[in-house]
Amino acid sequence: MQVHWLSVILDEGHTLVSSLNRMNNLQMAVSFTALNRWLLMRTPTPNTPNSQLSHLQPLMKFLHEEVYGQNPKLWEDGILKPFEADMEEGWVLLLELLSRCVINVRKVCDQC
Repeated sequence: MQVHWLSVILDEGHTLVSSLNRMNNLQMAVSFTALNRWLLMRTPTPNTPNSQLSHLQPLMKFLHEEVYGQNPKLWEDGILKPFEADMEEGWVLLLELLSRCVINVRKVCDQC
């Protein structure tokens, strides 16, 4: 018997790819059957000197993003490599992807 969830929400979603048990956590989270998937996080990538962009692909996988989440090679060739080579194509594809799956909420400061 499999449970079908209306929504799966992961708080501190960036830990999905930064923990020692990364693959186990990711596989478990991806395997949930859900109509809606949400990742809540303050910072989507860890502060590392190497490519932070590579940490987004597993998050896309959890979200079941149709193209880049399901195919790591397409992610690498279509977004990661062009982005790291500072090619406009990489920026454009990344922004298109993020515009489809990211909601950015900023705290409003009444004192500012």
